[in-house]
Amino acid sequence: MLVVYTVVFGAYDPLRPPLKVLSKKARYVCLSDKKYDVEPWESRIVEIEESNPRLQALRCKTLSHFYFPEAESSLFLAGSVQLQTSAAMLAYRYLRGADIAAGEAWLDDCVYEFAARLIDPARKVQKWPAEPIARLVAKLREDQFPEHFGRPRLGALIRRHSDEIAQFNELWWSLIQEYSAQDQLSFPYASWKLDLRWNSISRELWTRYFVAHPHEG
Repeated sequence: MLVVYTVVFGAYDPLRPPLKVLSKKARYVCLSDKKYDVEPWESRIVEIEESNPRLQALRCKTLSHFYFPEAESSLFLAGSVQLQTSAAMLAYRYLRGADIAAGEAWLDDCVYEFAARLIDPARKVQKWPAEPIARLVAKLREDQFPEHFGRPRLGALIRRHSDEIAQFNELWWSLIQEYSAQDQLSFPYASWKLDLRWNSISRELWTRYFVAHPHEG
C-alpha cells in the first residue's frame, strides 16, 4: 500500500488538496494537531510530543515507518506543496533501484555551502541558530563527509518502507534533534553514513509533478 501524507501543525500552512490526479491505490493522510475536513485527506490527530509544533512536524516527516508501519511505500508532501500527478506513478518510477527519492536542490549540491549561507552574519534575517549548525558542520568535517555530495529538496519525499529506510529515518531524526531543525543539512549525511543513495527528481520534472506555495504562517 502507498500512503501519501502531509503534516500540518499550527498555522504555518493550510491543508491543500492534491491537484488533478488521484491514485486509487493510494491512501491520503494528514497528520495534525486538529481535525480537518478536506477531501481526499483522512485527518489523523497526532499528540504533540516535541517542544514546539515545528519539531513535531519534523518528527512526523522523518519517521514515516513509525506513523505508517502498514505501508509499503510513502510520499511525504510539505504543507506548502501540492501534488499534481499520480503518486503511484512517482513511486513506481523513482523507487526502482532505490529506497528513497527527492528533488534536486536548486542553488547548490553541497551541505557545507548551504550551511555557510544559512549562518552568514550578513544575512538580513537569521532564521536558523548558528551554533547548532556550526556543531553539525564540525561533526561532518570530523567524519570526513565529502563536499558536493549532493543535497535534496525535501518538500516532497518518496520512500520505500524497507528496514534500511527505517534505520535511515531514525538516524536522520536523531541528527535533527541533536543539531538543527534544518533537515536538508542532516539528510545527505545520514544517507552517506548508511550508504543509502537516493534517486533525484530533476528541477524540470519536480515543477511538473508538484506546485510549491509560499508559507503562510
